[in-house]
Amino acid sequence: KPDFIHLKELSADIKVNPENICRNQDLNITNNTIGSTSSIWDFGDGSGSSDFNPIKSYSQLGKYTISYIASYNSICYDTIFKEVQVDSIKADFVASSNYVCQLPYEIAYVDKSVHAVSWNWKFGNGTVSPEQNPLVTIDRSLLLDKTNSLYLSDTLIVTSEFGCSDEIHIDSNIHISVPIVYFTPNNSIIYSDEIGGCAPLTINF
Repeated sequence: KPDFIHLKELSADIKVNPENICRNQDLNITNNTIGSTSSIWDFGDGSGSSDFNPIKSYSQLGKYTISYIASYNSICYDTIFKEVQVDSIKADFVASSNYVCQLPYEIAYVDKSVHAVSWNWKFGNGTVSPEQNPLVTIDRSLLLDKTNSLYLSDTLIVTSEFGCSDEIHIDSNIHISVPIVYFTPNNSIIYSDEIGGCAPLTINF
């Protein structure tokens, strides 16, 4: 019987670019599948799609396996898998001291970032640095408030080898509090008539 058996060519073929992406970056998916009438995507993070050329991004770091099932009239199926690595760069740092009671004072910043290859520091005293572990001097030029106190916030932006970046901002990271010393000789309010005298003169503070 002519045309009793009909063979349909179905070949799943997808490309993802790039295979290493940043968080929240759109993944470029090219679907070159032949002969499909419907699509079933599983992106490995609990999400999926039925679009032929879907748009996808990932908000969490890690490696994901994308599966694509091409279907022809729900009769024939073909499946293909691709892996995507979401860059695991993460910014983090600590300071050698978070409390300063005298000026000038030097603080060592230690980078704790993951997979960083470049660093952009912005310190609360107005200085910047591209070093991984910079030393920062807090000097007397800062304008303290009337209580001789000031809070400084610090920011670190790091970049990975794939061009992905991450940022951490620590508000009020450094607390500067310089003591204010008051004194009067011989309790001058009570003993105001004893401030002066002939030499030798003993004054108690």
